Amino acid sequence: MIKLLLIGEEARTNAFRGNIQNTDNFEIDLSDGDEEEDFEEYDVIVDLNLDDDDENMPIYAGLKDKIVLVSSTKQSLAESTYTASAKVKCKLFGINAMAYYLQDRKWEISAFRFNEYESLAPVLNLLQANMIQVADRVGMLRPRIDFVRFNELAFCIQEQIASGHDIEKFFQDNPLETIDQIGITDVFENLMAMYEDTKEGRYKPSPLLKTKYLRNQKFIKK
Repeated sequence: MIKLLLIGEEARTNAFRGNIQNTDNFEIDLSDGDEEEDFEEYDVIVDLNLDDDDENMPIYAGLKDKIVLVSSTKQSLAESTYTASAKVKCKLFGINAMAYYLQDRKWEISAFRFNEYESLAPVLNLLQANMIQVADRVGMLRPRIDFVRFNELAFCIQEQIASGHDIEKFFQDNPLETIDQIGITDVFENLMAMYEDTKEGRYKPSPLLKTKYLRNQKFIKK
């Protein structure tokens, strides 16, 4: 039996588990990530909040040969292990852990060591998730593409090129509603992380997006 310890806020842990129930071959325990947790008793550790709170990285890194999967869009694995001065003995992977992206079961996964991807495949198979291998970079893949687009739409609203209502009518995928579903905090903070990492202007959040973030406001009023 594979024993998995799952750490993270409720929306993320629910999206990660999906409809998967504990089986004879797979067991999932929930935790708040307390340092007193006996991490050694688990085969797989999943921390979906690590790029917001990385204090456990030295512990995870020292779990020799264990699979450790951590959120890694705001902070790369290389950066988080360097900051923690951690020697990586585990099999360390990063994941785009935003609930909106986890729920479709196509997960973006980075690796601290590229040759260890194969060890993660059986776990993802049990979780009924598909792996998209991406580089160990801030933002990974879909957030880099989606959030730049969201930011540009915010500029369009701010500069009165089009109203939010008109944008929702024009785009069939309802991008402003998608921002609200992902959460303004994740959109803004990931854009800021990408901007700090690259210093590229396309990632610098618009003033409107920043205001929405500071006031915790949605784009679509219901």
